[in-house]
Amino acid sequence: MPNCDDSQRLPNTVLSAWQHTTDTATRMLVLPDGCRDFIIRSNPQGFSLHMLSPLDDSARYVESDRGDRYYGWRLHPAASFNQAHARSTKLTERLNELTTQFPIDPQHHTAQILQVLDDLFDLDTQIGDALASLKTRQSVPHSARELGVSERSLQRWLIQKTGRSPTYWRNLARARQAAQALLARMRLNNDKGHRINLAELAADFAYADQAHLCREFQRWFGCSPSTMLRSPIYQKLIMADGYA
Repeated sequence: MPNCDDSQRLPNTVLSAWQHTTDTATRMLVLPDGCRDFIIRSNPQGFSLHMLSPLDDSARYVESDRGDRYYGWRLHPAASFNQAHARSTKLTERLNELTTQFPIDPQHHTAQILQVLDDLFDLDTQIGDALASLKTRQSVPHSARELGVSERSLQRWLIQKTGRSPTYWRNLARARQAAQALLARMRLNNDKGHRINLAELAADFAYADQAHLCREFQRWFGCSPSTMLRSPIYQKLIMADGYA
């Protein structure tokens, strides 16, 4: 993605911008990260479309043909639709026009795409506060108390706002934090010639034992800790911008 100049700084609803071109027909791995991405996809024949990725519950693959180009903007976990703007026919027409034009000259149209995203999405500070608590507290009840609401109210409200429960957000945060810590310890232990103690890692992130940690890795990322340690693709995705 072209570097943003002062007029193209990312709005506060966007964490980062990315791009990818497939050299061969392939299946691209996608991991849950607590974010949706606004994506423009174009093929060598000049056809383009835009999409908003879902909140993923587990690892999945996306089929891609040779020469497909992807331009993406990762949205903040607390980004929510501005309903008034989302219903605007004029904005929809503008977005469709930019989707066609953007792959032809990304540098020229980046600022316009960012403006559309700024119009379409708002940063919901209440969602942000709830997610910030869930990623740092040891349980959902602890977060509910910190936020001053009942556990049931938090459950009902967060599902309404994000489509996912507090347990989803808490468990995803813990799994991502554990995976990031695993990779940090890999680098440290490689320097010292030591092996990683998975039982210790499990205890540090309040998993019952090493087997519990491995089940959660499999559940969220579709792989074991040892597979993640051997895979540059997994490592890149785990360290990318996202929730927690």
